[in-house]
Order: sequence, then structure tokens, then C-alpha cells
Amino acid sequence: MLYRIMTENVNGEAVKKMAGKQFDAFTMFNARGIWKGIEESSLIIEVVSELPIIKKVKALARRIKKLNSQEAVLVEVLQNNSFLI
Repeated sequence: MLYRIMTENVNGEAVKKMAGKQFDAFTMFNARGIWKGIEESSLIIEVVSELPIIKKVKALARRIKKLNSQEAVLVEVLQNNSFLI
């Protein structure tokens, strides 16, 4: 599964530390997002896992939401064919 958290790109170093405490490996990249008609700098965190880790992903998303005082943080769970060798 591919787990993706999309958030506003603020407090990037703190978000990276939080994700690093939660997961051994993840990818972060910058994007542009639109929230209620306003364009903003966004941050996407992706985690690939063969194990069901949705509780850990949701917990991280809630912590990011609180840290950044956001109204919402988007979490996606996608089926994929990615795996680690």
C-alpha cells in the first residue's frame, strides 16, 4: 500500500522529525495545492508498506495538523505494486 499525507508546507523540519520517529523510511516532496480557492505551498509525505499501518499514518497526520494549526490534512491510501527488495 502507498500511504500519502498532504499538508501545507510549514514547519518542514519538525514534520520530517515526526515522520522519522514514526517510520523507518518515507519520501517527502514539495507540491502546489489549492485549499478553498487559495494556492499554497504543500508538502507530501509518502510511505510504502506491505503491512497495514493506517493507524500510524493517521496518528502522524493528526500531529501534523495540530503542529501547523490546520483545518484539515489529507490522507490517501492507494493500492500499488511497489515493494522493497
